[in-house]
Amino acid sequence: MVDLGRRALIGASGDTPASRAYSPDVALINFYDEHARMGMHRDKDERTDDPGVSLSIGNSCVFRFGNTQTRSRPYTDIELASGDMFVFGGPSRFAYHGVIKTVPGDGRPGNWPRARQDQHHPAHNRNELDVSPVVDPRELLTPAMESRAFGATGLGVPVIGLGTWQVFDIGLERQETADDVVSASFEAGTRMVDSSPMYGRAEQTLGKAISGKRDDTIVATKIWANSAEQARVQFESQMGFFDDRVDIEQVHNLVAWRSHLDWMEEEQERGRIGLLGATHYNPSAFDELEKVMRSGRVQAIQIPYNPVERDAEQRILPLAQELGLGVIAMRPLGAGSLVAGPLPDDLRTLGFISRADALLKWCLSDARIHVAIPATSKVEHARGNAAAGSGPWPDYPLRRRIASLLS
Repeated sequence: MVDLGRRALIGASGDTPASRAYSPDVALINFYDEHARMGMHRDKDERTDDPGVSLSIGNSCVFRFGNTQTRSRPYTDIELASGDMFVFGGPSRFAYHGVIKTVPGDGRPGNWPRARQDQHHPAHNRNELDVSPVVDPRELLTPAMESRAFGATGLGVPVIGLGTWQVFDIGLERQETADDVVSASFEAGTRMVDSSPMYGRAEQTLGKAISGKRDDTIVATKIWANSAEQARVQFESQMGFFDDRVDIEQVHNLVAWRSHLDWMEEEQERGRIGLLGATHYNPSAFDELEKVMRSGRVQAIQIPYNPVERDAEQRILPLAQELGLGVIAMRPLGAGSLVAGPLPDDLRTLGFISRADALLKWCLSDARIHVAIPATSKVEHARGNAAAGSGPWPDYPLRRRIASLLS
């Protein structure tokens, strides 16, 4: 409930530090039967002017929102349906308000707000009363995800993607699990997915999960092979999985990268590959990765980045920025090792809702990272990860605080 109220404030007044720090200590429940009314009144006895959030559950009602001086006109009548949220804040915090009537039998799911203007409150006067907006919680739970330019490639990417390492190597009997994770991620704004032949059946599982969504999907996958012949077999399988196109084809862990880029460039010319990239998980290989980057033959890289694995900050990220390369962050949650345990109270007070939320925002607060690809097999985690894809992003002192608490 606290998190829902916090998101209501963000939806009503903007994503500010004050909105993220919202932490009410009282939940008041008012029950209205079908004959109930509540006269015009204001919360004058309350000792704080902190915002209040009202959540409607059950039957619809006509809610009258007035002014701060008198119970009479001007006022606005608004129909609140089950699930609607109303924020009392700013100059309107102590405005007169009341419930004029309820609508019996109208508390059905999906009955969302239909605001109407009362005849005594012309539309051109609405701003004079500082009327707080009605907020649809469906929008609050899926805030707009930020998109970033993927280097100088011309591609735009939502900042949260979906990784498949370990979690999509599953049999057909569990395909529905992957389908649900992909659907939840896409509903929340994710568009990039990442896989590899190294991940067992992950590519095949992913291909089935994005069936019907391919035109909206940025598919990043990899070639992991010692020979061109083996690589060609992998690539033709990918063409079957991903409808004859890979948007970002990467050389996995730099294996035989020179010979692979030869034929991959040919496929890029044919239009079956969009961008070329290179990956490595180990900082000991970053010297070689730097050579690939400087070759001018790749347009993207993928490296680990989290508060524990920060080696890329030294040379790789500055060079990627200089060359205009797209940057994908693998292991933003430390392959799951950094999300174990409760969220520290200090971070909760600052508005973070989970360790994953804080870690993803830490990762993406470096503007040189264009997309992070946490992997998950759980729908609720997919939604939570995607929700971290909007600002504001931690500044330098907060980045240090997050790193010290979650490393």
